[in-house]
Amino acid sequence: MATGRRRPPRLPVLISPAVWEEEVERLAKSSPARVAAARERAGLDRDEIALTHLSRCEPEGADGTRLGRLVKTYVPIDAGPASVRPFGFVFWPEHGEQGACLELLAYGERHPRKGTRSVYERAHERLHSRYRIRNSAGRRGARVSRRASRRDLQAACSAASRTVAGSSGAPAGTAPRE
Repeated sequence: MATGRRRPPRLPVLISPAVWEEEVERLAKSSPARVAAARERAGLDRDEIALTHLSRCEPEGADGTRLGRLVKTYVPIDAGPASVRPFGFVFWPEHGEQGACLELLAYGERHPRKGTRSVYERAHERLHSRYRIRNSAGRRGARVSRRASRRDLQAACSAASRTVAGSSGAPAGTAPRE
């Protein structure tokens, strides 16, 4: 017999293979951050994400980040107060022919030790096209273009059952306007 409790509204999450590689696979395989992300991805792929687990990012952070219009969730998702959830996903809201969804933009520690970029700094850098990847020698590599990420995202979407055919309205290769 049904309990009468309604399932909270949910949104699909789109994860570009390139973004997942840059944000999660950069971490050591057994690191708590990577293990937590992999565990949560399985749930996001299967169950989407409840709106109750999302909160708006600060439009302008004390660290100089500008994340207006972005949303975040703490990882592990649905596991107690924020103080015991050290990692986070940051998402860009999208709307296409199939409705609203979230595009993964960044993943990482919310408040890391000095010298490590926070998930919010990573999201800012990716959003504003100033994100550089370090190559295996530790030197800064070429800029990561939003065009490549969006192209990968569109390919992933077309293969998925929850396709989003449109984009955020920004031309490919440019950061969306806030």
